Amino acid sequence: MIRKVQGTEVGMETLDQKQTEDAAHVEKIGISHDNTLKKASDCITILIPQPSDDPEDTLNWSQEKKWVMLSVVAYCAVMPDMQAAFGIPLVPAQAIEWGISIDEAGRSVSGCVFMIGAGSLFSVPLVQRFGRLPVLFRSMFISFWMTVFATLAPSPISFIVARCLQTTFSAAPQVIGLSFIYDLFFFHEHARAIGIWAWAFVESPFIGPLISSIVANFRPWQDAFWVCTAMTGLACILVIMLVHETLYDRDISIQLPEKAAGPLVRRLEMISGAYGARVKGRPSLAKSSMRMLVIASRPYFFLILVFYAMTFMWSVGANTTLSLFLFKPVAAGGYGFSQLSVGLIYFAPITATFLGELFGHYFNDFLARRYMQRHSGVFEPEARLWVVWIATPFMVGGLILLGFCFELHFHWVAIAFAWGIYCFGTLISTVGITAYALDIFKDEAAEAAALINFSRTISGFISSSGQPKLDQLEVLELKALSAL
Repeated sequence: MIRKVQGTEVGMETLDQKQTEDAAHVEKIGISHDNTLKKASDCITILIPQPSDDPEDTLNWSQEKKWVMLSVVAYCAVMPDMQAAFGIPLVPAQAIEWGISIDEAGRSVSGCVFMIGAGSLFSVPLVQRFGRLPVLFRSMFISFWMTVFATLAPSPISFIVARCLQTTFSAAPQVIGLSFIYDLFFFHEHARAIGIWAWAFVESPFIGPLISSIVANFRPWQDAFWVCTAMTGLACILVIMLVHETLYDRDISIQLPEKAAGPLVRRLEMISGAYGARVKGRPSLAKSSMRMLVIASRPYFFLILVFYAMTFMWSVGANTTLSLFLFKPVAAGGYGFSQLSVGLIYFAPITATFLGELFGHYFNDFLARRYMQRHSGVFEPEARLWVVWIATPFMVGGLILLGFCFELHFHWVAIAFAWGIYCFGTLISTVGITAYALDIFKDEAAEAAALINFSRTISGFISSSGQPKLDQLEVLELKALSAL
């Protein structure tokens, strides 16, 4: 006997295709059905959902094609937070150039963070109606031009506007990623695929400051943004070359139009969204928007969103304020770091998130297998959340130690260590929570991902809004220190 993800038991004598798609992964199954269900290459793991015989079924695509596409989507998911954090070390230089305070120059950062969450919500109805590929392409294409706009901005106001539009449009991959994973991978592959995708956007806020600090140490801050522009342009090119539409309509009530005969015309139809616009039976924009409200109103998921917001917000807050503490001269209570030194300390959270992905890559599968072995092959989505118990001590301990580091002016190595163990726990909890959301909201994966993304970014916006304010004299000190 196996159990549907929602918790309803399904007897072997009544197991059909739809029930198999909803069922949890099991190690063993009745002999009478053992020969009729498709299995993985190990000849033991039952494929859930069961793929059709249609060669266009995305579940039938080769493993190489699937992982290449996931790699591109993960790279695109790096863009929003990387773009938002790219300007953090550049704030003092911008304040000097435009003759404004650090607080005024830093508004572009907090605005970017907030618009990542808002952009996530806006992209969901489009993903469900027109498909994954057109939304992903337009997201990267428009964000590329907004990054160019920000690089060439002549004033702080135009720069803030460009930066907010930049992350509004680039936010889509952090929502689409979960839909791509559901479209391409089987149940037993979800945790590992989510780990790679989640690692991309959890470590992305640290990649931006690392790169921009190194470039700005030798060149004007505008040159650092040209690097950001190039990275966003690369994402756009990779989408055009390597990503295909993965929304395979399994509902027989959906009316699919005829596809164009030529491969080039078909590609243009898919990437522009023209094909998806002609499909009849998919959720409307209004229905998809309402589904987000319904999902958010469910108590068990709402509590998870609150927990995730309260734990992840400090990652954004530390990322946006840490450089100010490190830039400050020692005489003023800071650490006297140079521009380059501030950038290099970001290797600590980058390394920590990599170790978190390495740990979770295997541990999440171990948890699932152990749960099923102890429950006679039954799997419940809540088993994904056990990993949060492991992650929480790292997050709490890292935050407490980080607070003591600044209060008592510990050595910078202690700051790097505290920041690292906090980020290690953050990645582990992100994978567990996201995998749980995919298990319970398969058809609403984009909506669930958008709500998770919104919870972390809106809380991060609140946290970053409380960053310390420096007067113009301190700005000059920071600029002089950066020049050393």
